[in-house]
Amino acid sequence: CCPKCGIRYPEEGIKICPNCSNKLSVSARLFGFFKDYWKKVIVIVLVMLIGTAFNLVSPYVGKKLFFDEVLTEGGSMYAMVLAVVAVIFTVKLIGTLLGVLYSYVLTTIIPWIVYDIKMKIFTAMQRLSTSYYTSKQTGALMTRVNRDSNNIYWFFVDGLPYVIVNSLTFIGITSVMIWMNWKLAIVTVLAIPLVIVVYRCMWKFFRNFHHRIWVHDSNLSSLVSDTLNGQRVIKAFAKEDVELSRFDEHSDNLSG
Repeated sequence: CCPKCGIRYPEEGIKICPNCSNKLSVSARLFGFFKDYWKKVIVIVLVMLIGTAFNLVSPYVGKKLFFDEVLTEGGSMYAMVLAVVAVIFTVKLIGTLLGVLYSYVLTTIIPWIVYDIKMKIFTAMQRLSTSYYTSKQTGALMTRVNRDSNNIYWFFVDGLPYVIVNSLTFIGITSVMIWMNWKLAIVTVLAIPLVIVVYRCMWKFFRNFHHRIWVHDSNLSSLVSDTLNGQRVIKAFAKEDVELSRFDEHSDNLSG
């Protein structure tokens, strides 16, 4: 285990702690895969910014403007229901189309980035010595190539865009709230430190939980790989029940 944070090392014999490693350095290396796709990245960022702007405008048009200026007698657009409904529909339609465009561009770039990552991992594995493989489980190496690469895919598809869009939305909504009623906005913002503290506590818990899942999944993959490759030996010594018991134990560890 890491002497600094106490988390178990992902690989036996390699004392590299993912919790204590330099996150900026790892992120820089990861984002380096985008350098060959910079034009599409620019499109993604622009669509993301425009989509966030429409998400901020949509509630104002659909709620405040509609109820205060259209349905309220004396409003500047009183009784212009059809016109405002058409504006609301247009804003929603544009926002939906931007979301479709964003998803399309994102799904055309991320799979190729994951492909590059898998190729780099597999190429690096081919350069390793035989002694490296004798001390490693097959399942751990398979998980490194397949599951970890797919986790990076979902991070860029769901994780990072979610953080960016919600951060921009939070800044925009906070600015609008301050413009509309700064006193009420301050009262609302006071709850942010509590949310941050709860998030930090939950983050440590889920990080440890995810690490345990990775270890158990790696062990299960190793068992399946060794069992399938060693079927002749297993049947020769009538060890089917033993292997079934081992599989049940590893599956129970992963499920629990």
